[in-house]
Amino acid sequence: MATEDALDDEPAHGGLGRLLAFSDGVFAIALTLLVLDLDVPPGLSPAELGVHLTQLAPHLLSAALSFAVIGRFWLAHHEIFRHVCRLNRTVLALGVVLLAPIVLLPFSTALLAEYGDLEISVIVYSMTVAAAALLEIAILVQGTRPTAPGHRRTLTVRRIIVGTAVAAAGFAVAVPLAFVSPDWAKLCWLAALAPVDRLVR
Repeated sequence: MATEDALDDEPAHGGLGRLLAFSDGVFAIALTLLVLDLDVPPGLSPAELGVHLTQLAPHLLSAALSFAVIGRFWLAHHEIFRHVCRLNRTVLALGVVLLAPIVLLPFSTALLAEYGDLEISVIVYSMTVAAAALLEIAILVQGTRPTAPGHRRTLTVRRIIVGTAVAAAGFAVAVPLAFVSPDWAKLCWLAALAPVDRLVR
């Protein structure tokens, strides 16, 4: 009879397929929720329509930002699981927990759109994205642990870990900085755009 530890380290390709399918559905729902509050009332005059669209601008910008963030997490999610070689219960659990900040992004996006000049909005958004990035690192670290002495993670895996860590650091630093200036804190988000791949190479 297999022990709990043996079961925990046993490869489970079926489990991976189910996790990725479930995750894809969650990512798709999160992307859809970003635009649910974007509506145009009927019967507006041209002047009223212009005013309404102007008022929607912060929502559109926040939705575009979060669409890019969620899209990048989805791409990274699939890239990460291409390198996972130890699919155990811990990795599967982390994969499910990762979806929590993803489904919270539409809420933090709406908060940012309405109250983007307040530190609490920037803090909530930054913490949500940082949490997702840290969970991706945890999945990759746990799922690519060397299976024998002397084995090392591939350069690609290490590059992904470093790049994700830089993005997580940018959003994490934004949390305390938001108490000083929400606008300065938002500049820290640009760390996610840093060309880490080239620097690591």
